[in-house]
Amino acid sequence: MAHLLSRLLLSTALLGLAACATTPALDTTDTADRERDRQAILAMAGHYAVTFDFLENLALAPDYHLHDSHTSEAHELVLVVEDTPEHIVLQHILVSERGHVVKHWRQDWTYQATDFWAYAGDYRWTQRHISPADAAGKWVQTVWQVDDSPRYAGIGRWEHGHGISTWTSDVTWRPLPRREHTTRNDYDVLVSTNRHTITPTGWVHEQDSYKFNRANDQYLAHEVGTNTYTRDDTFDLSPAASYWEKTSRFWAAVRDKWDALLNDNETVGLAQPDSQDFEGSHLMALLQRANDLSHQTLDDAQLSQRVDDTLTPFVRLD
Repeated sequence: MAHLLSRLLLSTALLGLAACATTPALDTTDTADRERDRQAILAMAGHYAVTFDFLENLALAPDYHLHDSHTSEAHELVLVVEDTPEHIVLQHILVSERGHVVKHWRQDWTYQATDFWAYAGDYRWTQRHISPADAAGKWVQTVWQVDDSPRYAGIGRWEHGHGISTWTSDVTWRPLPRREHTTRNDYDVLVSTNRHTITPTGWVHEQDSYKFNRANDQYLAHEVGTNTYTRDDTFDLSPAASYWEKTSRFWAAVRDKWDALLNDNETVGLAQPDSQDFEGSHLMALLQRANDLSHQTLDDAQLSQRVDDTLTPFVRLD
């Protein structure tokens, strides 16, 4: 492995890539391992019955009382939006039992990325830079919120063995989940490790998290999150496919906007949603604009302008 890493770094230097390049040159001997990783990532696409289960299992602060567990169920269509040898984008679209469609989270996977971003607290995200040596053979998973705004990103290596494929991130910060943002103000950061495991019936997303109050430098509690995706072709997910057909161009323009913001600035912030006025948040503004524009025919320039008009009032670059 040391010999392989030396060859990778030498190849990178000879090609004259800058230290900030997002994807170092690949050694051809890595191709088979990378393809095995890619197939594990692509295996997460499909039709699923999903159970979301979050349980506080350990109180860490004095006089802290564990909160009730949070469990919910839904069905999701997970679509492959982009698929290249070094980059895969998966979009989740949720459908309720009554057929209500909700654009859900998005996960991007980038091979050997040396530049990505991290949550810094105070609803801000900052550039994170690592060396090609630290990125070698690893994938960065970037998770985006329902409106394609940032949430968290972590780096880790896919491991294949004993009949399973699993990826585990490093420790990352992330903002409060929406399920608690409107009900709690006693902590402001989740400090989490993320794990994805491919199973015979689908896949599992595990989250090992500490609830952290930055104001007094105190962990309040430990939480275990287990989101189980079970393949299910019996539930009608055609409303999700229809929603994506109508809105995908708009969301492509949103992704382009965020790419520009995060590439051009060391730190990007957003106006944090008001727990008493969640309807006025950036989350709802973008989702509503997507619904409004799904009935209109606009060219790319017009779509880009609509995204700017909707998102810019919430962005903080200071």
